[in-house]
Amino acid sequence: MVATVASSSAPIVVPINFDQPSVYALRRGAEIFRRSPAFELEVLHVVERAGFSEVESDWNELVTRSAKKLQEFMRAKLGDPSAIAGRQVGFHVRTGNVADEIVRFADEVGAQLIVVGSHGRKGLAKKLLGSTSEKVLELAHASVVIASGDPSAEVPAIEPPCPECQSARNASRGQHWWCTRHAETHALGHSYSYRSEWPSELHDSEVIPTGIDLP
Repeated sequence: MVATVASSSAPIVVPINFDQPSVYALRRGAEIFRRSPAFELEVLHVVERAGFSEVESDWNELVTRSAKKLQEFMRAKLGDPSAIAGRQVGFHVRTGNVADEIVRFADEVGAQLIVVGSHGRKGLAKKLLGSTSEKVLELAHASVVIASGDPSAEVPAIEPPCPECQSARNASRGQHWWCTRHAETHALGHSYSYRSEWPSELHDSEVIPTGIDLP
């Protein structure tokens, strides 16, 4: 096992397996990293021992090749290099069970976030992230982000929020959720929104009655 030391107080860990979901994870992790100056990026590849020789020299060579391949993958698949320009990025290779080593490494460096990739398929297959990702979700003590970038998935565009509604929320500190126009004709007929300091009493302000679909 290769010893690694990370200096970050709140790193993002991105496990890489050199497949397409790894590309999704790398790009999502790098984008979060770009927008979060307090984070550092730790890129990890885990080599499973199953099926390989136990000769130590062979393992040393394999780990060295994996470390080089990890850096080449980063350069080739990152997409936008400005996401990590001038920032510290760690490259790490571990050996053992993939999911266990991902979680163990994240604990070692005190990670606040692990970004794992998914094929992003539809239907039942969409729920099956893969045994490694599912186990990481189950075992991780840090938050886990699932990165998906399936080009075949047609995601409808989301209409931006109404600026007048946003102004009404800001001005009333959340006690009035909609602007005058949307308070009467908002498309979501089963909606209720109210904000106050906790503990909060029940409040009937800004309620759109359930069972009524407004035009």
